[in-house]
Amino acid sequence: VPPCIEISISFTGIGLKSLYGAFKGATNLISVPATLPSTVTDLRYAFYGATSFNDINIVSWDVTNVTDISYMFFLADFFLKDVFFRRANKLEIKTAVEKF
Repeated sequence: VPPCIEISISFTGIGLKSLYGAFKGATNLISVPATLPSTVTDLRYAFYGATSFNDINIVSWDVTNVTDISYMFFLADFFLKDVFFRRANKLEIKTAVEKF
């Protein structure tokens, strides 16, 4: 039975530091919060295999403090791969596009 996560309303107030594999295999995931907490530094495998995910909210995420997005969208086949993240100029983030 596939995971049944369809929507996550908010990440606020829970002290999140990592979304490592948070939605891995969540084939019914369709939406995420429009804001990513500034405490999050790890987005590795966050949407790995989330085959229905294609929420535009993610482009508003401020990933200034994120240091790793390896395989973030790997096997997320429906997701539009032309994503631009706002980030500080000093931060060099590996592109997730290579990992699709």
